[in-house]
Amino acid sequence: MGLFDSILLPVKCPFCGEIVQSGQTKNLSNTLISYKVGDDTKSPFKSIRVLYVCESKKCRRPYVIAGNVYYRGRWFEIELELEKGRLTDKYKIWAEPRVQE
Repeated sequence: MGLFDSILLPVKCPFCGEIVQSGQTKNLSNTLISYKVGDDTKSPFKSIRVLYVCESKKCRRPYVIAGNVYYRGRWFEIELELEKGRLTDKYKIWAEPRVQE
């Protein structure tokens, strides 16, 4: 847990195809800043990992705690390219989407 930064980049969910508008990363300043394509992150990295959560009806999964039913979306990660510290719209799915049961 803790602080993170938001990445405002629409990405297609690999599970259902719906568009997820933003994701979160801990690879930048972790000060609750929202970044968009073209913003200078001042990061020395060539890429960062960004976690997205798809909350579409197709991706929502039930889970039970103490007899109560709750719902959560499915997670997936992207590797987002940086060019001289600036966010680009170039990304790839970083790894196979995690299956959550």
